[in-house]
Amino acid sequence: KAPIDFHVVDLHPLLLPDESTALVAIAAQLQVSRELQAARFHSFCDGLRFVLHLLRRAQPGGKGQGRREAQARPVCFVLHDFEQFALRPKQTLLYSLIDLLQTDDALMAVVGLSSRVDSTDLLEKRVRSRFSGRQLLVPALRTADDAAALLRTSLWMPPLPSGSIPRAAARQFRSK
Repeated sequence: KAPIDFHVVDLHPLLLPDESTALVAIAAQLQVSRELQAARFHSFCDGLRFVLHLLRRAQPGGKGQGRREAQARPVCFVLHDFEQFALRPKQTLLYSLIDLLQTDDALMAVVGLSSRVDSTDLLEKRVRSRFSGRQLLVPALRTADDAAALLRTSLWMPPLPSGSIPRAAARQFRSK
C-alpha cells in the first residue's frame, strides 16, 4: 500500500467542547503540540494559522535530519457530525478553517461528514459567505471500495490543455 502523502485530522464535536480544545487536538494530531504550548494567541484563527505555518516550516514529528525545513504536506480536516459544529455559537472553528481555505498558500481541505442534507443551512451568514458550497451528497456506502470508486469518479479531472501548466507539475497535481 502506498503511504498517504497528506495529514488527516479527525475532529469529533463531542470530544471538543470548545475551540481552544479543538486547537490543542489539531496540534496533537499534527504532532506540533509542543510548539503550540509555547506560543500565545489573540484568536483561534491566529492559533490555527500558526499550527499550519509550523507544517510549512518543518516536517512534523521528525527528529534530527527529518526535522529540517521541508516541503509542506497538505492537511485534510475531517469534521465528523458536521451539523454539531454548525450548531455551535459563533462557529469559530468552521469560520477559521474555511477562511484559511481562501488563502493562496492553503494546502488543506475540509471534509464535513453529516447525515443531514440541510447541514450547510445551519451556517451563519459570515461562514456561508466564505463557504464555496462544494458539496458531494453521497448515499449510504457499504464498503470502502464503494467509497473509493465514488470519490474517484466524482473527483476525476479532465485532461489539461497543452501548454497551460508545465507537464511535470500537472502530473504531480493530478496524482495527488
